[in-house]
Amino acid sequence: MKKVNVHDAIGMALCHDITEMNDGFKGVAFKRGHIIRQEDVEHMLNIGKRTVFVWEENAGEIHEDDCARRMAANSAVICARESPGVTPRSTQSSPSSTSNRSSLAPASLSS
Repeated sequence: MKKVNVHDAIGMALCHDITEMNDGFKGVAFKRGHIIRQEDVEHMLNIGKRTVFVWEENAGEIHEDDCARRMAANSAVICARESPGVTPRSTQSSPSSTSNRSSLAPASLSS
């Protein structure tokens, strides 16, 4: 990701949304991933954008939202779901309710 003057950003992909506020309208003027065209430059300048952040080719970067999705998809987290007849741990009152937690922790944390 790098910061570029809008005149120099033609043909590059935005790595963030650009919001516009005009006569009661507030919304996205340009979405993340938009390839900046010559005709976009005047619009960007009119809404106060002089520079934008664009993706650098071959930098190996991904957007933070995409990163979070990838991490969630690849994590080995045990999903807790409420099932009929099962009381969630946070509402159990017996001291033994915390004894099972160590079995869910990685080996390095359970000792």
